[in-house]
Amino acid sequence: MTRLRVMTFNVENLFSRFPFRRPRDLEDRLGLFEEADPRAAMALAKSAHLMLEDEIRTFTALAIRQGRPDVVLLQEVESMHALRRFHDLYLTRVGAPAMPHIAVLEGNDSRGIDVGLLSRFPLESLTSHKDLTLATLYGAGFVWEAYGLHRRTIERDRLFGDPEMRVFRRDCLEIRLELDGRPLLLFNCHFKAIDPERQQTRAFRVAESYAVRHLIETRARARGIEDWIVAGDFNDFHHRDGVALPGHGLDPLLESGLVVDPMERLPPLERWTHFYSGDRTYNQLDFLLLSPALAARNAEAKPQLIRQGLPYRAERSTEPRFPRVGWDRPKASDHTPVVIELEV
Repeated sequence: MTRLRVMTFNVENLFSRFPFRRPRDLEDRLGLFEEADPRAAMALAKSAHLMLEDEIRTFTALAIRQGRPDVVLLQEVESMHALRRFHDLYLTRVGAPAMPHIAVLEGNDSRGIDVGLLSRFPLESLTSHKDLTLATLYGAGFVWEAYGLHRRTIERDRLFGDPEMRVFRRDCLEIRLELDGRPLLLFNCHFKAIDPERQQTRAFRVAESYAVRHLIETRARARGIEDWIVAGDFNDFHHRDGVALPGHGLDPLLESGLVVDPMERLPPLERWTHFYSGDRTYNQLDFLLLSPALAARNAEAKPQLIRQGLPYRAERSTEPRFPRVGWDRPKASDHTPVVIELEV
């Protein structure tokens, strides 16, 4: 058996470019400075951005180091170049062990935020599922009505009118590890964002959840593999502080019998991974789901949530923050990294 620490972490816009998208971005970077000349203002803003980004990525690296992972499944990574530079210039420089096996595959997101990973263990294989279509799900028995959605309404609203439409808004990256000759499959997901509204975007996450279920059935269980982990930012929540909430899009996966959520081993008030300042709510958006066999073998394993890099506006967290973490920024991310130690 191998002891393995697995982490999932939405690192919030790990870009190697200047992500200025609107005039206020420029104003935010300038802060108290004023500059009438547009070119000088942009130069100032880029300098301010670089200084702030340097602190942010230091906190991101510190949060990863705090969890001591062997494998980190990441969301919101722009490119292999960005991830490799982060590893070399930040992660190893804060004292974390080198994670030489690095991967990012380009997915479907128009902003260029992809899923990737860092690993101490060699990667046996990587498989993108960004091209999986609705037609594949329909062929596997997926019907909208089973989840309270009506296909005619969905097609009328042009959400899913084309059976050849890609299901994953980003990707579900499948990683195969071999540990002591035993295969372990990791599925790294980043589901459709709740924005603009949770119910308006629910159908996307229902389809994505069912797609992950389909991948487990065809890529793992059908091949006799017993150990798998589904991780990532699901951008939805099925409870708040232990109270079940209807209207989410995760049922096809969570109710499939194919996964166990070890977060339920924690007290309800400790399960949140994200604070939304708009309505001041704390929810679990980030998941590390285990196969039934893996969960049974690790019945006492509990996730650890690394909150030292969260901004102070997430006031429920009373853990000491890293020095210089701000009210809103700089911070490690708007998501909490989650790590669990398993016997595989």
